[in-house]
Amino acid sequence: MNVIKPWQVKEDVLTIGWARRIAGYKRPALLFHDIERLIKLAYEVGPLQIIFAGKAHPNDNLGAAKIDEILNHIDKLNDHKDVIRVLILENYDTYFGKLLTNSVDVWLNNPLPPFEASGTSGMKAILNGVLQLTTVDGWVVEAVNDDIGWFFGYQHEGPHIGHETELRLDEDSQALCAVLEDVIKLYYSTYKNGQVNVDSLWIDKMVHCVEKSGFFNTQRMVSQYKKNMWE
Repeated sequence: MNVIKPWQVKEDVLTIGWARRIAGYKRPALLFHDIERLIKLAYEVGPLQIIFAGKAHPNDNLGAAKIDEILNHIDKLNDHKDVIRVLILENYDTYFGKLLTNSVDVWLNNPLPPFEASGTSGMKAILNGVLQLTTVDGWVVEAVNDDIGWFFGYQHEGPHIGHETELRLDEDSQALCAVLEDVIKLYYSTYKNGQVNVDSLWIDKMVHCVEKSGFFNTQRMVSQYKKNMWE
């Protein structure tokens, strides 16, 4: 079993990445909202590695509190390191952004719809064949009918956007854990004992990610702005 130093992460364990600006509506600690269920999944379905990275604005006290919340959850998981390892990286920058979006297995994105403007990290991740585990918000709205991963949680409809403090943590946490069970099962049926099942649906989803990434480019975006707005 290979181990990547100095982070002590293993190459044959499902690795989930979450890295972006830390803000309340992005719900960075949603995965830990039902921490007992998360631990149960790791023991009964398959082990997990979770890597967090991000920064809050220096004057954003709520964002700083979210970082503290994640650190508290990591402390609670110390007794379960054999099956679930969580890292939070300091000094998040473009280097870590590039590293994570092309090296993890799954990109977790769980903002409260409809408050995400874009979500560029997910666009970078699909370019590298990284599967998405995401709420339907931001750029994902244009990819929801493509087989690029898994979608879960509250979906916004209608003209009224609501308020970003109504975080829907209970319901979306349950939805996330339910989908995560399917993710873990498919991963370990795809990659086991160093062998890859090339007929797995996981591989198909990776191919669809790379295929869809061609749509999310600056040339197409500027062309649409020119046609639909500037003209």
